[in-house]
Amino acid sequence: MFLTKHKTYLYGLNDDGKEAKDSTGTLEIFGYVTTICKEAFFDEFVLESDRSYWNLELEPGLMVIEDRAFSHCDGLYSKDFVLPKSLTKIGDEAFANCSNLRAELVLPANIKHIGSAAFVSCPHLYSNNLVLPDALESIGNNVFVDTNIEKITVNSKIRKFGACVFTGINGLNTIDLTNVNHDDIELIIVN
Repeated sequence: MFLTKHKTYLYGLNDDGKEAKDSTGTLEIFGYVTTICKEAFFDEFVLESDRSYWNLELEPGLMVIEDRAFSHCDGLYSKDFVLPKSLTKIGDEAFANCSNLRAELVLPANIKHIGSAAFVSCPHLYSNNLVLPDALESIGNNVFVDTNIEKITVNSKIRKFGACVFTGINGLNTIDLTNVNHDDIELIIVN
């Protein structure tokens, strides 16, 4: 059972043996949850004709979102989708194909790792200037493919830079490398 702000999200069986699942409300991950495990909600919140959208709220205290935790959940939406400031890791494909998350993408200052394809195919996530924060140590491949980011500002402390980080981003017109050491620019550009 997962407690939500408005409802309880409860898996169980109806009398006829079919899965019973509430189909509308808010999925709120409370602050006492520090890790969302691998594939915890993978393909769970799928938009179907008989299901409503679910609002996603992640509260402060959450530190890790593992691989594919919310992947393929196109039934999740949020006009106020915010990654908590406490977040340090976003796993591979954590939000891949969450096509209805609608908000400005802001990375928390404490984020250290963003996995490959973490936000791939989230076309309603946008940013006028996405800052890769100073704490970020590694960023995977194809992280922002099919998002809407106009400008990305890169810091100089990223040790592992995945391939095609800047490929396939809708509207990308500026990559600011002003804060990057001269020796590190080749690593970023080659990848």
